[in-house]
Amino acid sequence: MTITHDRIIIATVFLVSLALLGLTIGTFCKDWYEIDIPLNQNRTSWDVYSFGLTRYTKTSGTFSTVAAFEGLTFFPLALMFISYILYFVKDRDIVFQHLAFSSSLAAFVFQLIGFLSILSVTGNFNDQKFQKCNGLYYCHSFSGEAEGLTWGPSEGLSLGVAALVCSFFNAVLCTIFNFSRLGTPITPKINP
Repeated sequence: MTITHDRIIIATVFLVSLALLGLTIGTFCKDWYEIDIPLNQNRTSWDVYSFGLTRYTKTSGTFSTVAAFEGLTFFPLALMFISYILYFVKDRDIVFQHLAFSSSLAAFVFQLIGFLSILSVTGNFNDQKFQKCNGLYYCHSFSGEAEGLTWGPSEGLSLGVAALVCSFFNAVLCTIFNFSRLGTPITPKINP
C-alpha cells in the first residue's frame, strides 16, 4: 500500500477530529468561570461560585447555552468519523468527502457560538441579580480582582478555546480536502 497525499490528509483530519473530541469532552469536565466572595470582613472564609457545563451554581442561562452548543458538536463529529471510514470503504466516494466537509463546518459553527455565548456571563449575572449584583465588580467585567473579590475564567474556558481552534483547523483541512484534487480519484483520459 502506497501512502498518497489523500491518505496523509485524511489521517491528519482524523487525528485533529480525535483531538477535538477529547477537548469537547474535557469542556464538560472542567469549570468555565469562578467567583470568590469573602463571607466576612476578615476574609477568613470564602464563598466560591464555580460555573461549569455540567453543574451550575445559582445561575445557569449562559452556561446551559454553552453546554448546548458544545454538546451539539458531538453530532457533526460522529458524522465526520463515519464519513472518514466510509470514504475508504466505498472507494473514495465523493459523497463522504462532502459529508466530512459539511460536518467540520457545522462543528466549527457550534464551537464558535458556544464560545461567544460565554462572553454574556456578566449580563446574565445582572439579569438574574446574582448575589445582589447591583454595582458589584463581577457584574460589569469578565474578569478581575478588587476589594478581596476575584472572578474570571477557569480551566474549562481554556479547553473551550483549544476546542474552537482545533475545530477551525479541522474545518480548514476538510475544506482543502473537499475542494482539492487530493480526495477525488482522477481517471486517466485515453486519446484514440
